[in-house]
Amino acid sequence: MNEALGVLKVEASAGPLDVASLHEAHADFVWRSLCRLGVREADADDMMQEVFVVVHRRLSTYVAGGKVTTWLFGICLRVAAAYRRRACNRREQLVGEAPDPWVSPDPPPDSIAEAREAQQRLKSLLDELDLEKRAIFVMFEIDEM
Repeated sequence: MNEALGVLKVEASAGPLDVASLHEAHADFVWRSLCRLGVREADADDMMQEVFVVVHRRLSTYVAGGKVTTWLFGICLRVAAAYRRRACNRREQLVGEAPDPWVSPDPPPDSIAEAREAQQRLKSLLDELDLEKRAIFVMFEIDEM
C-alpha cells in the first residue's frame, strides 16, 4: 500500500541510506539550517540530535527519488518551530565576552563590530518573519536551494 503512494520502505540492508550515513553526510547542513531557522547556537547541538532522532523514527517515510536535503530541511523546520514555541518563555540573554584591550586582533575592531551588528540585524529581521516565510527565505537566499 505504501509503495503505491510513493513511500519507500527502507530496510536496514537496503543500502547506505541509514541514520549514521545521513548524519555523516548532512550534519553540517542540519546544524546550519537549524541556526538559520532561529535556534540559538548554544542549543543547536541538542536540536540537531532531536532532528536525527526524528530521522531514525521516520526513515521509512523517505520518498525515493526526492532530495535528502529537502526531506531533512522539512524535519529541521518542524523541530525549529517546536523549539521557537518553547523559547518564547525564556528570558535569558547571552552576553558576549569583552575583548581584551591589550591584544590586537588581526581584523580591525570596527570591522568586527560592523559584522556583529550586521549579523544581529539579519537575525532580528529573520525573527520578525513567520516560520514559513523564514524557511523559504533561508532556503532560497542563504542555502541557494
